[in-house]
Amino acid sequence: MSLIKERRLYNSLTPDQRRILEEKQIEGNYTPGEWLALLRQLAEYDRHGDAVRKVVKKMGCASGILVVATFIIGIVFETFFLFFIALIIGVVALVLYFVKKRSDLPNKLRRFALPLISILREEMEQGVPLYLRMDFRSGTIKEKETAYLGPDETKARYRRPSNVLKVKETHYTNAWMEGRARLTGGSILEWQIVDNTRQRKITKKGSSGKTKFKTKYKVKTIIDARLGLPREDYALMPGGPTAHQGEKVATRTGEKRNLIRVRRAKQSSTVDPEPDLKEFLDLVAGAFRRVTLTHTGENQL
Repeated sequence: MSLIKERRLYNSLTPDQRRILEEKQIEGNYTPGEWLALLRQLAEYDRHGDAVRKVVKKMGCASGILVVATFIIGIVFETFFLFFIALIIGVVALVLYFVKKRSDLPNKLRRFALPLISILREEMEQGVPLYLRMDFRSGTIKEKETAYLGPDETKARYRRPSNVLKVKETHYTNAWMEGRARLTGGSILEWQIVDNTRQRKITKKGSSGKTKFKTKYKVKTIIDARLGLPREDYALMPGGPTAHQGEKVATRTGEKRNLIRVRRAKQSSTVDPEPDLKEFLDLVAGAFRRVTLTHTGENQL
């Protein structure tokens, strides 16, 4: 994977695609085909960029080792020419890595959003628009902060071990994806995915007496899907299948549609976790299993 090829891929991006790459946000009402045309090239550039960053990172690590080695050699032979060469390479690699990191898009674009759009294209009538709003910025930026607890507040609220000197706690809400699709047959699917993150910055004294700093994350990902099915075609089944652990289900009969809302929560210790597409589809399929057709036909998903 070369920097030259990555540059060529970047040059082939449209102004709209470059704007998405810079802002990491997009909202629109396009057909699935138009969404795929817009995002696939971005995903390919990002995939190539990930590979380039790995190479640059390895180069930086190797140059760090060379800096130490050439410094020792320089002391022995009283010449630091190789040391300065290694230092320059290390600085260039470091700067290049962080520059490339700024244009990085999370893998959930490639592994979740794009496959989902491809599936929805098969379940929607041709030419019908799909509404999407996606925010690929980090879930722990200042804009998404919802609460902050300083050391005094956390001390009063939580009991902590004696070796913990202080704790700072910040909460974030990252509603990074929502969408609305009109499926074949008139059913309407709406969904939202939200990451609620708790960040704890802990200062404690280790067994050796040294002060240590550690940051821990607890992320609760909530997938909320709402399905509206025409009453003339679908009837709610009494009872329905058993809900999964951590899943909530609510049903309601509307004037024109039978409404089903399914909500599933999942916890992780990883910042900006990557959602499971199979789990999302299973959630939506579970909503369809709660209705029965009132005439001959097939479910959309």
